[in-house]
Amino acid sequence: MPNKKPDLEDRLQAAIAAKEEDPDTSIHFLAESFGVSNTTCQNRLKGRTTPRKVADESQQLLSHLEEKVIIHRIEHYRDRGIPLRRRHVLQMVFKILKAKGTVADIGKGWVDWFVKRHPGIQSKVGKSIDKQRALATDAAILRDHLERFYVLRSRYHVLPENVWNTDEKGFAMGLGAGGTVLCRTGRRNPKIMQEGKRDWVTVIEAVSGDGKVLAPLVIHSFTAHLMGHHSNINYEIDNDAFFTYSKAGYTSSEITLDWFDQIFEPRSRPAQGITQHRILVLDGHSSHVNNIAFIEHAIANNVHLICLPAHTTHILQPLDIGLFSPLGQYYKQELEDFQHNHGPFWKMRKGDFYPMLKMAREKAMTSENVVSA
Repeated sequence: MPNKKPDLEDRLQAAIAAKEEDPDTSIHFLAESFGVSNTTCQNRLKGRTTPRKVADESQQLLSHLEEKVIIHRIEHYRDRGIPLRRRHVLQMVFKILKAKGTVADIGKGWVDWFVKRHPGIQSKVGKSIDKQRALATDAAILRDHLERFYVLRSRYHVLPENVWNTDEKGFAMGLGAGGTVLCRTGRRNPKIMQEGKRDWVTVIEAVSGDGKVLAPLVIHSFTAHLMGHHSNINYEIDNDAFFTYSKAGYTSSEITLDWFDQIFEPRSRPAQGITQHRILVLDGHSSHVNNIAFIEHAIANNVHLICLPAHTTHILQPLDIGLFSPLGQYYKQELEDFQHNHGPFWKMRKGDFYPMLKMAREKAMTSENVVSA
């Protein structure tokens, strides 16, 4: 049976408005006209009762204004393809309570209660991965993503030079590729020697809509910085790159936040400052969509995050399509040239990686008409 309480409150408010407009109107006439009891209408008009929302506010953790902020953030993230999970909502609540100096226990069912009180918000189960893969190239999904992008760009008057795409590219440092080679007639297919070092390196790149490229962030697999990681780098020449490390050589939430604060935000900042809006297109990696600190920093700097739909990076990710493919090929060429120059007994070191990457980036950027920023 539908809940009639919200409708009752609307009718009471309409009766009050009618009484204010014509004070001579009788309460009995208002009660009959708006379908409420005579007693309820009289008590509300004489201030003996208050709306349920107002009466309940003193018993709530958050005020109605604070709840509206939560709802706005939920809608904000959803519109950008980054729907919030329950824990994210709870993190926002804790943050608001902490700012007010309030200490309170939040029950497990608080989010359910919050959703129930706000019909405009729904808690839904995400689609399974297999379903997403099947629908990844569905026209409706692609249209929804592109419409979200163009609406944001139009609403905030974002210029092409302020539209950015970021992505990560992984490299196994010493592994090259097979291919056609020259050899003596009659021989079996030759083996192509490679060093075999499989240390993983991740490179974070960012390119703007007008072809500018930010300095790369190189993530080595290690537990600390060592001088040997940079032994072949001339910092007087190669000073436009950043280095960090993680245990497996992958990115993380902390690295993503540092990349945004130290590289992306200051180096992509428009001439008018952070008051001019930017768009950053990225994939749904956990270091992006589950990284509330990163998202909040983006909002504070007027950077609108657009998350690509799941399993569509192969057709929607500009860096995957336009830059990373030639970058990977040119890196393998540099690796082969390095081996030919150093002979069969060379050993791949972490310090050898960036000089080869730098040469590969220069070739890839030349071939794709992008420039360093």
